[in-house]
Amino acid sequence: MLHGRQAEVAELDRLLARVDEGLSGALILRGEPGIGKTALIDDVARRAGDRVCLRGRGVESERDLPFAALHQLLRPLSDGIGALPPPQRAALSTAFGLEIGSGADPFLVGVAVLTLLGRAAAGAGLVCLVDDAHWFDTASLSALVFASRRLEAEGVVVVFGTRPDPGGLLESSGLPEIRVNVLDDAGAAGLIAERAPLIGDHVKSALAGRAAGNPLALLVFLRSLGPDQLTGLEPVIEPFAIDTTVERVFADRAADLPAATQALLLLAAAEGTGDLGVLLRAADSRGLDVRALGPAEEAGLIRVSGNAIEFRHPLVMSAIYQHATTADRLDAHRELSQSMETAGAQWEDRRAWHLAASHIGPNEEAAQALEGSAERAIQRGGLGAAATALTRAAALSSDRAERGRRLLEAADLAWRAGRAAQAITLLDEAAPLPIAPAYLAKVQFLRGLIELRNGMVDKSFGILAEGYRTALQAGSDLAFGALQAAGEAATATGDIAQLAEIKQLALDAKPRNPGDAIGINMLIDGAQSLAGSGPAATSRMNDVLDGTENLSDPMQLQWAARAALYLCDAHTASSIYLRAVGHARATGAIGSLVPALGRLAYCEFLSGRFTDAATNALEAISLARDVGQDQSYPLACLALVEGARGDEDACRRHAGEVLGLAVPRRLNIVAALAAWSLGLLELGMGRPQLALDRMAGPDSYAHHAIARFSTPDLIEAAVRAGEPDVGRRALDEFEKWALTSRVPSVLAMVSHSRGMLSDGATAVDNYRTALTYHETAPRMFQASRTALLLGETLRRQRFRNEARPLLRSASERFERMGALPWADRARTELRASGENATRRLPGAAQSLTPQELRISKLAGEGLRNQEIAEQLFLSSRTVEYHLHKVFNKLDIASRAELMRIDLDSA
Repeated sequence: MLHGRQAEVAELDRLLARVDEGLSGALILRGEPGIGKTALIDDVARRAGDRVCLRGRGVESERDLPFAALHQLLRPLSDGIGALPPPQRAALSTAFGLEIGSGADPFLVGVAVLTLLGRAAAGAGLVCLVDDAHWFDTASLSALVFASRRLEAEGVVVVFGTRPDPGGLLESSGLPEIRVNVLDDAGAAGLIAERAPLIGDHVKSALAGRAAGNPLALLVFLRSLGPDQLTGLEPVIEPFAIDTTVERVFADRAADLPAATQALLLLAAAEGTGDLGVLLRAADSRGLDVRALGPAEEAGLIRVSGNAIEFRHPLVMSAIYQHATTADRLDAHRELSQSMETAGAQWEDRRAWHLAASHIGPNEEAAQALEGSAERAIQRGGLGAAATALTRAAALSSDRAERGRRLLEAADLAWRAGRAAQAITLLDEAAPLPIAPAYLAKVQFLRGLIELRNGMVDKSFGILAEGYRTALQAGSDLAFGALQAAGEAATATGDIAQLAEIKQLALDAKPRNPGDAIGINMLIDGAQSLAGSGPAATSRMNDVLDGTENLSDPMQLQWAARAALYLCDAHTASSIYLRAVGHARATGAIGSLVPALGRLAYCEFLSGRFTDAATNALEAISLARDVGQDQSYPLACLALVEGARGDEDACRRHAGEVLGLAVPRRLNIVAALAAWSLGLLELGMGRPQLALDRMAGPDSYAHHAIARFSTPDLIEAAVRAGEPDVGRRALDEFEKWALTSRVPSVLAMVSHSRGMLSDGATAVDNYRTALTYHETAPRMFQASRTALLLGETLRRQRFRNEARPLLRSASERFERMGALPWADRARTELRASGENATRRLPGAAQSLTPQELRISKLAGEGLRNQEIAEQLFLSSRTVEYHLHKVFNKLDIASRAELMRIDLDSA
């Protein structure tokens, strides 16, 4: 019976009930050592019933072995690995060492875990219990957290038991949690009464006060008392002394055991995993008999079952290890390392760590063993574990140059594992050591890249530019990567001086291959273009786009897509990013999928496909949170859609988030998107002066790449605010670049803008010209606004019959896009022309959530549930769950009916 845990048990009961409903959930039980987390987890296991029950427990000695904990947890489901979708199967098999690969994508491993759990839950459901999660290796815990955050309707429950771990994965996971606190007086009294019904009142009071509501402390102190002490016949002194801790009680209990027993306990504590075979081999080398463990079992410190030895509580193991002398601990690790030399390949990593733990000072043999462990970790995708191994190897290195090399490689791995702070620390340690110029270039490149990805773009530019020069002099392959990253930093700020420096650096670059040549030319042309000059650069970028269909290399496609956006060719950029998204989904490359989805969302916004833009932006935001990437760009794209649709609260909230992230880090390109979204919102709501302030004021964060698309909005705001001169200056600047373009939508923007700054027949001619260009490369929102302006102009000139079709068409298209303020404006003009116009009632499709809409669109394209699940990194049962809700909302019964529904209006 659990005493004093009614609230926790009730919450866990609610979680288990979700399984019976076919739903899923996760919960973190967080509390101090001995507080009762394991008891709660044991209680869940007892009540799991017929459900599949997986149990795993973190082991401190395995924290640096990648995927070790996950492998142990999922071992009962290993038969299902072979049936996973190929990318997921390969990732999980590589992580578990079942296949040899170049390294498993950690996030694809998480998707594989989600699929495996969902399939195993079919029927009765599944309960996954993770105790001592704070000791799970990072790779395992990351995969489990990723899967847990994406659980919806699989019939899976995951419960984590963990200690407080500030900054840990579970702390920042966003999963619901319960704080398991100390027992109240009634709970403590109930536990004492159950275990010692004859205890005296004053002893009970003293015991409860000393244990302070910690259940383990209560039980340990109870066990320390003899029968007469419990009843109060004999005085109790030592166990309740002010400095007595649970760990001290365990240590004292072990110290009373025979020397051979203590030696075996220390070996077991140093080994950490409870493998009795390893312990037997190490004991044999010291001439110890395993039967000497008997007294420890009798003292309640350990349990021996089958091939495993288990400490009663992790604090027992900690007490024995921490209270041993340094010499004894070193000897124990050395004996364990020697016992694993002939134990097989599966013990190599543990042997390396025990060998390292047996030395305090430098030891090259141990350093090399850890370097080998790091290489194996990389093959399994455990980059964080590899970084940890190389960091320890560096500490064991006697040669300073070797130490520097290992620190630098550890920094690279830490960065790739998402541990930026650790990487910076390692780079700082490596900096004063004697390293070759090529390694110095890598230090500069890594430091600059970390600053860039952390959003410190101004700071990163100088570091990366210097890294490029160093790499060029050293003949390092990193030169082009550093140049490319420096170009990205300059593009993000839009700083003219930085763009000029990038152009000069790129002119001096020496391409290694055709891909480098394309990239270098794009850096030169892009820098010229963003600096507001260079018709020749525009021409060369057009030539790049002419060969887009023949490109397959991801990097070349990235350059081509960037060129298309520089040229304001949203249609071509969208088609390229669609290919990039498709490739990332097919290979499970979530890290590449996030930026590709964000850019695709921007292109779809520009094309007027607001539903698709919002859907992809939301998916990018969700995935970015899952994998720890910056989410400011897709957030800004979402704010743009909300601004166009007049969703005032959401637009202001999301734009504010973006500005909070972007402005301090001088991410001007993203800040400019947020400012544009707010300006577009004000313009649609009929507040042109506020719109002008947003887009032309000091808080507009001007950026050439964004201004090329936002200029027509700025001009309209200026004209409607009674400041046409501001609009004319903006148009003059825009035309310097735009008139060198051959992109129809750009020429449409020029004619549209000229129309707003002219009157009468000239305005009409300009608007008609713009609409003609839009027919070639339609941008629905922009084209509809041109039609609205032309209709307004014709109505004012009393050409009402000509105005009505334009206004009617604009109103209908605005409604389809959800741009309601603009639809209202078009209807107002339509009524003024003499035609009755009413707002359409929202269709059923508009009641769909973003997730339901995403799934519906893919189902409407003919994809099966499993294919949809693979694309969206969900389980097939979650897809089925959402489709059921979609069918109910739309009042349909088949996918054939779904294919006939207009989902673009949702």
